[in-house]
Amino acid sequence: MSIKDNPEYLESLQIFYSEKLKAGLKPKFSKCKGCSENKQFIVNEGKLYHTCGSSSSSSETDKCGLQMEIDLATYVYYPETLTTRHKLDSLIDKTKHPDIYTKDEIKEYEEFVNDTEAILKEATKDFVKMNKLSDRFSLIQKNSNNRINVKKEQNLLMVKIKDEDNIIKKQNLIKDYVILNQQLLDDYTLMDETCKGIQNRSLGRPWARSQLPTAIHLLWASGEICVPTNGYSMKRCP
Repeated sequence: MSIKDNPEYLESLQIFYSEKLKAGLKPKFSKCKGCSENKQFIVNEGKLYHTCGSSSSSSETDKCGLQMEIDLATYVYYPETLTTRHKLDSLIDKTKHPDIYTKDEIKEYEEFVNDTEAILKEATKDFVKMNKLSDRFSLIQKNSNNRINVKKEQNLLMVKIKDEDNIIKKQNLIKDYVILNQQLLDDYTLMDETCKGIQNRSLGRPWARSQLPTAIHLLWASGEICVPTNGYSMKRCP
């Protein structure tokens, strides 16, 4: 899954950093109407917070407090998921040695194996989709079959060229041969442009917390608010 598949996430980041920049540049944007404290833009590991700096009960509008909370996206590096999965083969299967390992150790091992398999499955699905591997494979197979047929036709033309005594006919045969050669080159160029480059990073999924690739929570006082679509002004959900 690509970050492009989640436009609300990108929009939320844009709002957060735009509001942060405005608050730092001009004093009139540093406070909400009725607030005594400056807006705060807090960056923690994996989290972004935008708060007005005042509690909702202390402002005139009663809409202050936490304004925005964003769970930052995490990424999965596909080659690393493969490496982790391969390492499983070199680990001792603790489930087969209950006389050596405790129940907690066996449970921890089973959870690690299950999580590794689940992450690899999703990462593989995203890797195939992002890189359009099915389309690439079909194009390569099509070009391979076409190349075989064109080469056969060129071989027949070459025999005719060698046997042909008429200059005009020989030139026409040579022209047909060159056209086929250019067709092979064009097909190869298209295949090269289509198949080059691989995306190895995809959005990670917060497995235990949400079904979404990233959880975005926008709050206005005690209730949820909609993601703004009209500039940077926030509005309540209808």
